[in-house]
Amino acid sequence: MLLVPPPLFRSGTPALTLTYIGSARDTANSGNATVTRSFDFGAASANRHILVIASMSYFNADPIATCTILGVSATLIKHNTANAEKQAAFLATVPSGSVGNVVVSTAAAQSLGGWAIDCYRIDKGTLPVMVDSEGVTNHTTQNYSNSGIVVPSDGGIVVASRSGYWGGARTFTWTGLTENSDAARTTSYGATVASQKFDSGQNPLNIGVNCSGSISGGSAAFIAVCLQ
Repeated sequence: MLLVPPPLFRSGTPALTLTYIGSARDTANSGNATVTRSFDFGAASANRHILVIASMSYFNADPIATCTILGVSATLIKHNTANAEKQAAFLATVPSGSVGNVVVSTAAAQSLGGWAIDCYRIDKGTLPVMVDSEGVTNHTTQNYSNSGIVVPSDGGIVVASRSGYWGGARTFTWTGLTENSDAARTTSYGATVASQKFDSGQNPLNIGVNCSGSISGGSAAFIAVCLQ
């Protein structure tokens, strides 16, 4: 009699997939307190989670406050407040719907610089957990590198950077990650995101971003979230 062994199941945390959905830019120099943009998040699924990275330039103290994704209120998981720049990462489980709006808001209209919104789809049996993060403000050179992020096995990382008072060519170059978007918010401000899924752990993960234009007269910032 042929004995068939039972199937092998992977123990521990369910596998995670990380997919870049797309970006939207609000390039108005005089921005709004709320920006709404439509995205296609693909097929509905109980295991679908959406990560939104929002960036703005904004000359008062109000941070990015709220985000809804296809009508679902997202949780703020990381916030970075730089001199005149703001960034935030929001995460929500969004099991239904396909094409719909992301709405990001702050307390009052920004005065300059436009918005950047980038979306990622994460498929996993449970809500992903942020296992590491970093927010760096006011680095005033074109180059930034980091070797302090730890990515566990079967983890994904998303990193965003942007520059203020940006002169010259609007180009960012990443090392250690795959660039997903590199676009201007206005003629003076740029924004970029990069990401990677790692099957094996990275301790530490060495990453860097270089802006080919100058940041003279302003500041730049960097936000990273690692999920498992």
